[in-house]
Amino acid sequence: MRRMLTLIAVLVPAIAFAQISPFLDVLGHPHAAQVEFLHSRGIVQGYGYGIFRPDINLNRAEFLKILMLAVYGDQALSTANKQCFTDFIGEEQWYWVYACTAKEKGIIEGYPDGTFRGTRKVILAEALKMSIDAWQMRKPAYPNGPPNWYDSYFDVGASRRIFDEFPYSPGHLLTRSEMAVLLVSLGQPMKSVIIVNPPQVDDDLPDDDPPQADADDDFDWPDLDDDDDDFNFGDDDDDDTGPLSDCGNGVLDMLEICDDGNIQDGDGCSSICVTENGWTCSLGICNRIPSCGNGVKEGAEQCDDGNTVDGDGCSSICVIVTEPIRHAALRVEQRPTDSQTITTGANNVMMFAFDAIAGRQDVFLTGVTFRSDIGTMADAENFRVLVDMNGDGITETFVGNASAQGEKLTFTGLYVPIFNGEPRRLELIADISSNASSSSLAIGFDTSEIQYITAVGVDDGRELAGIDTDSGGCAYSLCWIAVFTLNSVNPITVNNQGNLFVTQDTIPVRSHQIRAGELSEQLLRIKMRAKGENVLVTDIVIAGGNSHIDQLEIFEEGNPTAVAIARTVTCATSSAGLFCAKPNLIVPRDLEKSFLVRAFVRPDSPADASGNPFSLYLTSGISPQPAIKARGIESNKSLNQNDGNLTEGGEIFIGKATAGPNVTITGPTHDIVASSIVSVTNAHSDPDGSSIPVGNMAFASFRFRVSEKVSSDSFPVHIRDLSISVLADGVQIDSTSVVIFNNLNPNVTKGCTASATTGNIVVNCSNLENSALNTTIYQGTSVELGLRMTITRSQMNPGVNTLQASLRNLGNRSSTGTVEWDDGSTTFEWVDVAEQRVGSTLYRNE
Repeated sequence: MRRMLTLIAVLVPAIAFAQISPFLDVLGHPHAAQVEFLHSRGIVQGYGYGIFRPDINLNRAEFLKILMLAVYGDQALSTANKQCFTDFIGEEQWYWVYACTAKEKGIIEGYPDGTFRGTRKVILAEALKMSIDAWQMRKPAYPNGPPNWYDSYFDVGASRRIFDEFPYSPGHLLTRSEMAVLLVSLGQPMKSVIIVNPPQVDDDLPDDDPPQADADDDFDWPDLDDDDDDFNFGDDDDDDTGPLSDCGNGVLDMLEICDDGNIQDGDGCSSICVTENGWTCSLGICNRIPSCGNGVKEGAEQCDDGNTVDGDGCSSICVIVTEPIRHAALRVEQRPTDSQTITTGANNVMMFAFDAIAGRQDVFLTGVTFRSDIGTMADAENFRVLVDMNGDGITETFVGNASAQGEKLTFTGLYVPIFNGEPRRLELIADISSNASSSSLAIGFDTSEIQYITAVGVDDGRELAGIDTDSGGCAYSLCWIAVFTLNSVNPITVNNQGNLFVTQDTIPVRSHQIRAGELSEQLLRIKMRAKGENVLVTDIVIAGGNSHIDQLEIFEEGNPTAVAIARTVTCATSSAGLFCAKPNLIVPRDLEKSFLVRAFVRPDSPADASGNPFSLYLTSGISPQPAIKARGIESNKSLNQNDGNLTEGGEIFIGKATAGPNVTITGPTHDIVASSIVSVTNAHSDPDGSSIPVGNMAFASFRFRVSEKVSSDSFPVHIRDLSISVLADGVQIDSTSVVIFNNLNPNVTKGCTASATTGNIVVNCSNLENSALNTTIYQGTSVELGLRMTITRSQMNPGVNTLQASLRNLGNRSSTGTVEWDDGSTTFEWVDVAEQRVGSTLYRNE
């Protein structure tokens, strides 16, 4: 936190924070400094009533809007194009202008299907990418490209120490306070903005006060008298020369105000026997004067609540005062909902959502009346209201149900507690009738009723009479409920059947070396998303395997137990490399599920299996079998295979996130091996930063470890060739002196070739398997190989000079040549390790 406060001070060295009231629910929060920094610059305004809600997640639209204001200020709204993504259709939404400005500036591109999906929760990897690109921060370059698209952004974040505050997880969902931490941690300049009529979004609700109370509700404690009746003891002449001669003897002598037997200060009676400030003394005995407002009940005080403010029950002179109860007020805001396409018979469909916040005292919301705006109430049933009672953004608590009467729906007797100053989310949930006839449904408040929302104050039990809808005026002299509705809503589209979209997961999978007798790492990742209804997946068919694979195991992400086993014998049609499973997996409506595929290679003949490559895929066609079969749960109808057109008609789409022709989902190529190198690490004993010596020296060492045995047969690994990159920056070597050796016997060496004497040098050590070095590594063991050479000059240039050997392009099947090895049957030119580069000791001279 100390580092973060320093960073904030650096960001604004020449200005003072704006004089604003801090958010009430951020006081004492670990991220309060970062949130209030954004608050002071006008970048965030919160929910009104001093509420920020720091610990709920925010979506992509909300994060992008705040980022654009932080980076560009007033220029965040500089575009005239407000329909730059394919899902920007219908009535304009508040965030379209921010997203289109960001797209014009090259900050975002959207999803491959052309959508932006602003209501989707923002993850750490997306937030870092948008932020770093918006500020045009410099990113590291990778010669062969990063293993993951977010790696360069995480490297920048790591350089700013953001992972002191965040988990190193690209999928981490950001909270609102973490958003502030991220933006401040990046240390970039931020604009100060003044937003006039801000868009009504979750981050920036209008700062409207609740309806004003009548004057009789205010209570003013009367002022104290002003007469000057203080009494000061002591003479006024200036002839005092110091402490009285007998001060401190414990006897109250002439002219002493007090005498407590010592001449110490701080105990009420000072070192010259006069009363100290804040104390009162009588007959030599001193007592502290009660101090109203210090939080301690003292003397004749009736109460002390730590302040001297009237109106909170303990008055400004620490007397208990029964304050009058002010009439409660209630503010209600309709919230936008995502576009939904559902099928007849669908359950748990959100029909309407609104937030409520009380003012002046807590409120019980007792009733609400809705009406059908589009379609008919008869097409839905089992209406109920759910409430977010714990503030996590999820409505989990059932509070009441009702049945429609014609096109009206009235809930009574709810008694939902709405706390003073704390917004609460409520949602209307229903099930769609299996006989629904409407193609679209929408429900709203029944504003034709004078009192379509009812509530009472918790403290006084008085009803909140009168509703002012959209600032349109009040039928009474004073309205205690203010309601704000949306100009337009996204109606629910009702179809007879849902759809299933199967796509390749955005988290990349790299090539692997798969050992016989072991369950492999993940070889293929797919996502499934059900639209319109819950979908039951009954068949999964994966192609591209070979005869050495015993089975494929399918896991749902986060579940350590396989949810399905795919075997060749399960397939209805026998075909080489085809593996089939009958999983009975449920994909919930409007949710995505990720699945990963692993392989188990039979252990009976590792030598025969070695060297067989394969690549798993889900076919785009239907021969010999379609990749996926599924059935809609609510419609109880089997989904059709994709007909190739651009409409959704109860189909299964492969490789597509929207309607269109199927695309084959193909994973990377993998190799089956009898055994393999499982780790490569630095084995040199010198620490990084050691000085560069002159002369012949062992300057690098690498440890290679081989997989454990899984059968009675042994399959040792033989290292054949190594290509080692040596950086000699300002250092000169004798290129003819480079040798390689086994650390167990450093006197036995084999010569290597070096491409240069300084700069970037490539050292090639070949035919090691035929040398006396013994580069054979038995299963479950390791070997350490070192490099030795003669250094002729260690400081060729002024400043920093460095020397380091490294193995590059590891873990990448397409980048070969660094390590060549065999398992006794097949020679491979790459190693399956997570690291792309392993460096030995970094030597340095200055």
